Amino acid sequence: MRTNAMTVYRGLLAGLAVSLLPCGAWAQVACGGTVGPGETVTLTGDLGPCDDVPAAITVEGGTLDLGGFTIFCADTDGDDRLSVGVELGGTKAQVRNGTVTGCYSGVRVEGSGKAAVTGVTASNNATDGVQIRSDKNKIKGNTAAGNGDEGFDVLGSRNKVTGNTATGNSSDGIDVASNARKNKVVRNISTGNGAADLQDSGAPCKSNTWRKNTYGSRTSDCLK
Repeated sequence: MRTNAMTVYRGLLAGLAVSLLPCGAWAQVACGGTVGPGETVTLTGDLGPCDDVPAAITVEGGTLDLGGFTIFCADTDGDDRLSVGVELGGTKAQVRNGTVTGCYSGVRVEGSGKAAVTGVTASNNATDGVQIRSDKNKIKGNTAAGNGDEGFDVLGSRNKVTGNTATGNSSDGIDVASNARKNKVVRNISTGNGAADLQDSGAPCKSNTWRKNTYGSRTSDCLK
């Protein structure tokens, strides 16, 4: 099993004085690791295959910078279970700039909201590419391709889903749940998905804002 490490840098602020931590303060994080509040973690190489952990990496209010590298999962022990790729929890958690592939779902956004997913490619995951379960998150400039269910699955409210691309997913490209409200789905490209490229799952047209999206198919004329 190959697991490459990541590095964590912690800055220290006390009163009016700022202390820079020495090089020895850099720590190693592997599959199943957690990024805590106030921490910034940067991948130094590909990470995986991750298996037998709830999530390859859990971000609890910190920032995970993939550094252009890939997190990948695999069922290495043959128990028919896959880990979530990156799970965002707490408040204001972030993941950016890299790829998550082969996991149960690529990125799962939970917690108290106000999270950000930026510049991530979620590809060939078993279910959703990016699943948003909480409120007031920003999902911008990502690609969801070839996933086993939705590309972007919006279950929460007041989220901003802008400038993303969904293609080749087995079900819908972008799906907003029927009880989700006041989401903004703007300037996305959703084409070539197995079901609808734009799907509102029964929500009334005025419940969410759909504007300036590029699509091949949609479930309602009000999705634009």
